[in-house]
Amino acid sequence: MLRLRITNLFKIAVLTLSLGGATLGLGAASRGETLVLQLKNGDRISGVVVEENDQRLILSNAWNPALTVDLTAIQKRLVATPPSSAAGGTLTETPAVVATNQGTIQPKKPSPWRGDWQVGVDLRRGERDSALYHSRLKVGYVQGRFRSLADLHYAYGKTDGTLNANRVEGSLKTDFDLSKRVFVYNYLDALFDEVRKIDLRYQVGPGLGYHLLMQTNLVLDLEAGGSYENERRSDGTRRDNFSVRLAQTMQWQIAEQLRLEESVDFYPRFSPLDDFRVRAEMSLRYFFHKRLSLNFSVLDVYDRTPAAGVSRNDLQLRTTLGVTF
Repeated sequence: MLRLRITNLFKIAVLTLSLGGATLGLGAASRGETLVLQLKNGDRISGVVVEENDQRLILSNAWNPALTVDLTAIQKRLVATPPSSAAGGTLTETPAVVATNQGTIQPKKPSPWRGDWQVGVDLRRGERDSALYHSRLKVGYVQGRFRSLADLHYAYGKTDGTLNANRVEGSLKTDFDLSKRVFVYNYLDALFDEVRKIDLRYQVGPGLGYHLLMQTNLVLDLEAGGSYENERRSDGTRRDNFSVRLAQTMQWQIAEQLRLEESVDFYPRFSPLDDFRVRAEMSLRYFFHKRLSLNFSVLDVYDRTPAAGVSRNDLQLRTTLGVTF
């Protein structure tokens, strides 16, 4: 009788541990799940699970491909199941594995690729006629701790038949997170600008970054590193410089359909010591559709030692229609 009781107690203990392990397994999100998070501060966000560990949860949604949320900030998590023919989608606290008559359907994993294409035409008719055509293409890749963003911009315009814009600029930036806050990066940029007499300018340099703010709707990064710059001008002059790169970038999701993006790059050159270059950009984006947006941006570039006859400051205003994919 005693042996039978011990055997039964052992079976109950094993069963209890198994159920406990299954319960813990249900609490962790599977890669590719669509979650709705209720945060302790009252916010409610949703997205597809990219990665989860014992400290943070990374989601991907329409406005941020790598949205990081601390687990300590989550009050409740709900799993969104796809809509059926009978009713809309539902929220449940069970895993997002959908059972149907045809079998079990696993959620589709999110693509690590993100794209954004913007096009615009600015026309003016009156005392002075002007036209400016511009396009911008961004392609990003996010996989775990690794991120890469390629950015290509083209602009061409005339005022009263005189060329006022003909430039092509492309950049490639790669990041790798060393920890939750610290990351390393490498930045490569190339530019052709006929109006500013730049036949070719390229710069490259590594650096260190810090995620200063990582809120659900606000991301602010600080970066510092070195940069080598080589510039060849149409007037026959040439510049080679080493400089420091100090940068700041921000993304603020003001509302569900309204986003503010801002960045500042400051390059103090080593020779001469009072020489520097600044690039500041701000964009306001209104998403009137899940993938379509109306964008207004301001770009200001200041170079203390430009080519002869070229203004130090170059202010550009752009209005574009964008599509994300």
